[in-house]
Amino acid sequence: MICFLQDDFGEADYLLASQAAMAGCIVLSHITDSQHDKLINLCNYINNSLEMIKCHRTFHAENIIAVNWDNLSDSYFEKIVNAGYQTVSFEKAFSMDENGFESLFFMHIHMDKEILLSKINELFHDKEVGNVVRVKGFLMTDEAENKWIEINATNLGIHFNSKYSSCRLE
Repeated sequence: MICFLQDDFGEADYLLASQAAMAGCIVLSHITDSQHDKLINLCNYINNSLEMIKCHRTFHAENIIAVNWDNLSDSYFEKIVNAGYQTVSFEKAFSMDENGFESLFFMHIHMDKEILLSKINELFHDKEVGNVVRVKGFLMTDEAENKWIEINATNLGIHFNSKYSSCRLE
């Protein structure tokens, strides 16, 4: 088991590595394909983090979608949807810190946008659920019409993007 007592590999590094280990692809919204050196450096950083958790997976530039969110078209979204996931093994972490990251994932949720907005606001204000830093993901708002919205919320604000409403998933 990995113990987070060492300074050179912390919980953020572990979180990155454990999420990347099973990802079909990684989406970067602040680096573009034209910034090849940054992309290669990031691949190296991710691969080093994967080595730290004893995962044999490696990432290359072609496993990464580097595009600004404003330019994320339906074709990119289809690549993301079809990227799947990997089933790989790695060392699970043991944290000595009670203030570490914890992620919760909810799959196949169908909810009205107004109800979702209310629930997200509740999360940021309910101290019993901990210190929520971000709520992020995609939500189907209309199954009959296959309409999706992107959600990116912090305690500073909630951003909904519905430009994915015409994307068809098979």
